[in-house]
Amino acid sequence: MDKDGDGVLSLRELRDALTQRGISTTDKTAKLLLERADLDGSGGVDYLEFLASTVHLARLERDERMWRAFRHFDTADTGFISRENLVQGLAHMGTKVDVDKILAEVDQDGDGKICYNEFCNMLRHQPEPAALSTFANDGAVKVAAAPAMVHPG
Repeated sequence: MDKDGDGVLSLRELRDALTQRGISTTDKTAKLLLERADLDGSGGVDYLEFLASTVHLARLERDERMWRAFRHFDTADTGFISRENLVQGLAHMGTKVDVDKILAEVDQDGDGKICYNEFCNMLRHQPEPAALSTFANDGAVKVAAAPAMVHPG
């Protein structure tokens, strides 16, 4: 990407890199991307700024996958996952699932339902949170078989 080897991505280098990857962008959009990544206001993006932007984008993508997973269960759009939502959302797995155990472990405030923060906390404390990448684009949950949620039966 850094064609001139100066250790900084210029607007032109960023625009060229996007174009090479099949991402069509206007000058205005490329400039906006550069400005947001250019933390020190130098007019270019150095390695550390590029890394910070990449980490930020990875977090946004992970957050989006968590939201889609939550929405898979919260079918009534209540902002909570009820016991019934869990039963319905996990029914397709073909594995014995102890829904009451899940609620006891994940429902931190004891209100009998799982809010988004509790759901995210559960996913973040799994041994391999990267398993979120197995969520299909249609929102189908494949990570629900995480150890804290399912036991063989």
